[in-house]
Amino acid sequence: MKKEILALTLSVAMLITGGLTSVTAAEFEDTSICADEVSSDVNEDFDSLDIREDTEVEFDDTENDFSSDEHVDFSYDAIDSSDSEFIADKTEVFTEDVGINDDTNPENPTVSVTPSREPLKPAVTESIVTGLEKPLKFYPSKFYDFTVTGAGMDNTDPIENDERWEPLYWSTKNNPSTIQVNTRWRIGSSKGIMESNTYSMYIFFKKQFFDCKHGWEYTEDIQSLRITFESDSITTSELDSWINSDKDEYGNPIPTEPPTVTPTPPTVQMKVNTHSITLRTGQSTSSVKVTNSTPYFRVVAWYSDNTSIAKVNPYGKITAGKRPGKTYVTVVMSTGEAAKIKVTVQKGKIKTKSISGLKKKVSINKGKTLKLTPVLSPQTSQEKISYSSSNKKVATVSSKGIIKGIKAGTTKITVKSGTKKFVVTVTVPKTTTKKITGIKSAIKLKKGKTYKLKPKKVPANSDYKISYNSSNKKVATVSSKGVITSRKKGSTTITIKSGKISVKCKVTVK
Repeated sequence: MKKEILALTLSVAMLITGGLTSVTAAEFEDTSICADEVSSDVNEDFDSLDIREDTEVEFDDTENDFSSDEHVDFSYDAIDSSDSEFIADKTEVFTEDVGINDDTNPENPTVSVTPSREPLKPAVTESIVTGLEKPLKFYPSKFYDFTVTGAGMDNTDPIENDERWEPLYWSTKNNPSTIQVNTRWRIGSSKGIMESNTYSMYIFFKKQFFDCKHGWEYTEDIQSLRITFESDSITTSELDSWINSDKDEYGNPIPTEPPTVTPTPPTVQMKVNTHSITLRTGQSTSSVKVTNSTPYFRVVAWYSDNTSIAKVNPYGKITAGKRPGKTYVTVVMSTGEAAKIKVTVQKGKIKTKSISGLKKKVSINKGKTLKLTPVLSPQTSQEKISYSSSNKKVATVSSKGIIKGIKAGTTKITVKSGTKKFVVTVTVPKTTTKKITGIKSAIKLKKGKTYKLKPKKVPANSDYKISYNSSNKKVATVSSKGVITSRKKGSTTITIKSGKISVKCKVTVK
């Protein structure tokens, strides 16, 4: 009975003993394991499989559909082991130029100036994969995590010209397309596998070399490492028991009395500020951001599907090529999670299609400032933003979008980019008096004498004037400037008011 081999490509490297075969980029496609020898009946099983379906499992042991996650859709080919050399327990190395145009690695460890040894140049076959050593029981939609350590990645004291291999991704193809690339280190079968068998997978690495001045730098050398793993047989009773049990996200049965374990930290889902950008030929942008990255959840790689359309450096700066077209840029996190950004390159100037990120109405106090932060769509628009105020006596706006309140009133701030406009209505409210100081609670005057009141408003720029009033003008009067004039013996109360705030002063005339 022929064995069916599933070609699986993992972005990690398993250290497996065996012969190595180096294949040039020109020969790469010709060595594809997806050759004419593929069994047509097995291919039909894989082509009809949609692993995203979240429905009742109908188990068929002929459908050995592997994936890294139940929510990821990839294409796979089954291979007749009798006609293929890939079933042998060998490790094969493939090289490929996938067009990743990285400048330098941001990791720059401290280096001793004088080398104390010869440079380390490990082979990609020295990379190690753990978690797939033993035969695995592939129940329907059960997944297994595994880990990868690239050759030389444990080098903590590098010297000039040391080399290492950084794991990038895995795939079921030795020359994968974008949708066949997988950056999550887990494997499973949505339909399950009943029989024990041997399978192949590919792991892709990128070579780095150490430069004493710049630290670790990427090369253009991409190599894939073929490794094998095994499935363990599953009995009908084991399958029935598994199907009828409650399961966790990995497909593991949940026991009635769960054991005491240390809870796993919650998985962080990456957030990207945009999933598509438009660039003019030759234009660059660093506007694509992972908005929730942390030191423990960080970006580890950027790469472009087609560097002739657009290339990207290790820091996420995307640069359009000289000809128009479309491609995808992928950003990979330290957890293996990845996101794709569609990049469209055109010849003409990138024009603004809309302006957002602003409120239609804002209020700002006199003397205070407020900065406008408009968002242009597309983010890469090449049309500048301008600002203008309809009433500069009420509020002004700078070329950088900073509004300043001048006096109480209303004005309109127009934000313009190209032919697009956004109008913000700005209201500067009156500044109210909060208290009045500098007034004595009582004074005494001789008949015919005067006294000047000197009240102070808080705040001093209050828009409300001070007024004065006497409760008995026959005893004493007060002018609009706060001058009290005594008339005859007796007493009166002078009220000093500003807005809703008032204070009183008792005047006694002797």
